Amino acid sequence: MTSTNSQTDSLRSSVRPRPLGKIFLITLGGMTIFEGVKSLVHPDITLWESHIVTILFSGLAAVVGGIVALKKYEQLQQQLMALIAEQSQTEKQMRQVQGELEKHVVKRTADLVRANATLQLEIAERKQAEEVVRGQTTSLTRTLHLLTSSSSVDAVLAHVLTAITEQLQAFSSVLYRYDLENDRAWIERVYYDGKVWLPGQGGESLPYPPEPMSITQEPALLRLLRTRAPIVVEDLLNSPLVTPDRRRWAETFGIKSALLIPLLLEGKLLGSLHVRHRDPHQYRPEEITLAVSLAHQAVLALQITQLAEQGQRSAVLTERNRMAREIHDTLSQGFTGIIVQLEAADDVLEESPEETLTIREHIARAGALARESLAEARRSVFNLRPQVLEHESLQGAIAHAVKSLTAGTTVRADFSVTGAPRQLPIEVEEHLLRISQQALTNVLQHAQAHSVHVQLAFSVEQVRLVIQDDGRGLDYMNRGDHGFGLAGMHQRAEQLGGRLTITSLLGRGTTVAVIVPQSLQYLVGNGYDQSRENQPYSHSDRR
Repeated sequence: MTSTNSQTDSLRSSVRPRPLGKIFLITLGGMTIFEGVKSLVHPDITLWESHIVTILFSGLAAVVGGIVALKKYEQLQQQLMALIAEQSQTEKQMRQVQGELEKHVVKRTADLVRANATLQLEIAERKQAEEVVRGQTTSLTRTLHLLTSSSSVDAVLAHVLTAITEQLQAFSSVLYRYDLENDRAWIERVYYDGKVWLPGQGGESLPYPPEPMSITQEPALLRLLRTRAPIVVEDLLNSPLVTPDRRRWAETFGIKSALLIPLLLEGKLLGSLHVRHRDPHQYRPEEITLAVSLAHQAVLALQITQLAEQGQRSAVLTERNRMAREIHDTLSQGFTGIIVQLEAADDVLEESPEETLTIREHIARAGALARESLAEARRSVFNLRPQVLEHESLQGAIAHAVKSLTAGTTVRADFSVTGAPRQLPIEVEEHLLRISQQALTNVLQHAQAHSVHVQLAFSVEQVRLVIQDDGRGLDYMNRGDHGFGLAGMHQRAEQLGGRLTITSLLGRGTTVAVIVPQSLQYLVGNGYDQSRENQPYSHSDRR
């Protein structure tokens, strides 16, 4: 660009108007005139006279030509100057454009350098985030596997603490449990040096914080309790959330940063998970997300443990109630029948001692009832099906119970079946049989009835069992203690999803009715036959 400028300047100076050009042209014209005059002095005057006009005209023409050439030269010089000025302006504009372009290139280059640095940083962060996500996925998958397997809660908690410490590259982590009612927090587990420790293990070399902890005396725990959200403490030694005792303890182990994650179950704060770093650590969002996710797995483990303990207690209680109900229903009913038969035998012995055959019959019935009750009691212990249902249908088993329990008594008993009998699930048949036996036992023990009628009715919508007597009635609604037998019947009906009602008036008998809805899961065995509706099946045993 500099050489171009110098060339332009030299060209401009070369075409600048000069007096020598004009002098040269005038001199040329003068020389022509001089040559013409010179010929005048030629000795041949006749020649001068004949050529003077030509000589004068030629000199004049030369002068005029010089003037015209000079004018033309000046015009050309002006045009050239205009071109030079235009070229100079163009060069000036080109220099400006070049300067702006150079600035733009420099700026664009700087932008590209910054963009490249930003891109490299984003790539590094993405790779780091991908590693965290892969670690998070692996940790969560492992935790879910432990939760769904038969692993103990200790294994799950150990995995959660190990995963969260290693994924966040922390110094240690601690799991706290809270007792909000008693304002107390205690250590459940500690991860340190590649191992999970229980409280008290490892001695003073492990980073155990001071205990006991009062939740209301710890600002960090109070904030957890209030916000129910993670807390980041990047400068633990200068944070207002840390008490002086905790600060001195942190200085002892060189801990500078911490992340506190609440353990929430249905809005209730069960505890917290604390992650600690020895270097000033800025917790990224994906790290906090991972910690929260793993904390949720710890909550699930604690919940599963709690549910398992409750389920175990409930299972024990349920089994205890089942055995008590079964033993009551078998032994109580058997003993009632035995007592009835022995009392009948005693009555015959007092009134007609000579009727030994009748006495033997009562005693034989009592022995059979005793053996049958003992066998049923043994089967109840092992939660086996009543023996009679293994050989009889439900209606046959109820008919057998009616006959065996009322045989030899003064109670007139009959049994009928309406509708189309069909096979029901084992649980339904067993519970209906036990309810009928208990109701009959109550009639024999308490009702002082003359007759009892048992009906089993099948319909499309339901199965209904009714036991009706004409005894003295039961003041059921006003009794505070309804007895174990009545409670057992209600429990059996509830287990079937049915409804048990007791209707009784003093002096006018009692009616026990059980209704079990006929849902699809109960339709087993043979289907319902509408054509057999209202065809009675009856059994009567009157003494």
